Amino acid sequence: MEVHDEKSGRFRPFDGLSGLNSDKFELGINLAGNLQTVTGWEGASNRFAIGFGIYGTIKLSDKFSLQPELLFKDPRGAAGLPPETFGNANLDPLLANSTATVKLAYVSIPVIIKYTVTPKLSLGFGPQIGILSSAKKVYVAEVYDPEDLTFKEDIKSDINDLDLALAFNLEYKLLKKKGIHIGLRYYLGLTDIVKDNTGDPVKNSVFQINLGIPIGGHKKSA
Repeated sequence: MEVHDEKSGRFRPFDGLSGLNSDKFELGINLAGNLQTVTGWEGASNRFAIGFGIYGTIKLSDKFSLQPELLFKDPRGAAGLPPETFGNANLDPLLANSTATVKLAYVSIPVIIKYTVTPKLSLGFGPQIGILSSAKKVYVAEVYDPEDLTFKEDIKSDINDLDLALAFNLEYKLLKKKGIHIGLRYYLGLTDIVKDNTGDPVKNSVFQINLGIPIGGHKKSA
């Protein structure tokens, strides 16, 4: 909701939502950078991608709070994978020296229990479930010039729809009154992401840095 400040003449887009936040509840948006890979795939290396979502922090006591989140875009995957063959006499030679990147996207729901160490520092831990929204394998090869050939394969039918994990969180509040915070999170995948996998389990592994921005101001509780 957009509100006009008569004194400053400025528009403040989130001030109309300030009543949602109080000393016991905070609603905000999350911006995240994911450094991700998978375990169990030969040659897998890290790739970086951006995600975003919303969070709500519920204060349970002076030391504990509960933070459910809804991440609309939560990327996963890995780079540096060896190419596969498709049985296509024209395509396979072109991709023989390519590198492949698996790009997975989830809608994720973490539920974090947070423990306040100091007024600005907290630790967190909790389960996370991811619902697969897309899965692609992107091959990049050189024919005449570097990276002049790109081939995309839809692999969603090969990837399990749900991904279960544990999330470990470290959060530092930059502005105590406004609630803006920066966090580090490690995502430990618990389930094999590949359907009917007969080899080593393939699991997601993510290091994340995130920025939490409350929507609107805080209202003192009665």
